[in-house]
Amino acid sequence: MKRSLIVLTCTVNPSTDVYQTRRFENDLRLRDYKKSIEFWIRFVRRNKKFDLLILENSSSISKLQDYVGEYKSFTNIKFGECQADEISQRQGISGGELRMLKESNDFFNHKDYGFVWKVTGRSRIANVRQVFYSNNGAEILADRVFVPRHALNSRIFGMSPELWEEFTTRNIIFDEGDIKPGHFESMEHYLTTFALEMEFKGFRQKSFLKTPIFLEFSGSKNKRVDSIKRRFLLVLLNPIRPLLIRLLLGSTP
Repeated sequence: MKRSLIVLTCTVNPSTDVYQTRRFENDLRLRDYKKSIEFWIRFVRRNKKFDLLILENSSSISKLQDYVGEYKSFTNIKFGECQADEISQRQGISGGELRMLKESNDFFNHKDYGFVWKVTGRSRIANVRQVFYSNNGAEILADRVFVPRHALNSRIFGMSPELWEEFTTRNIIFDEGDIKPGHFESMEHYLTTFALEMEFKGFRQKSFLKTPIFLEFSGSKNKRVDSIKRRFLLVLLNPIRPLLIRLLLGSTP
């Protein structure tokens, strides 16, 4: 069985003009990333079938490397310094993040992996093993958010290397105005559309068996992604999530 790659997207020092970024203080963001990187290093050390690729696009990769210290010599922990981000000022944070994902292709050999995971750099997931081991042969795995559009959550998702390369290298423009071909409102909008397109072509897309329980603060809202109340509810509801989705959609996740 091939290994899986976890790609963390980090922007330690965002432009103050970046749209919808409220958690922008450098020291605060760096502290968030350090907590996250420590979490993911522990995960890949305990789960030998996973490698970690840490991307950074604000000329601050050395701050993350210095924090990692001796672990940066581990063969399953890699760093990628991406181009300085100027796209986010024009297209919002989705534009800057997608370009990082595009550049990720330069830092790993697709043939070495059976699956590639994208994780927003500050994210820590309490039930990460349940989420990552949800794969039962799907080429795309993502959490469906039950809003009117049934969007896929772009905070964490996974794809086969073949689809990862196609998803990350398309010429996409993020624009909240008039939506034209190749234009999308957000990363969630693009991910959802791409997954539907691939499903139509015969690829298998599935939702997670368990809803991820996020521990971090949102960069756009500067509030916890999952409140303590929501975490408690997810702990109670996750065991019956497959049944709930079957009732809602008529199919399993």
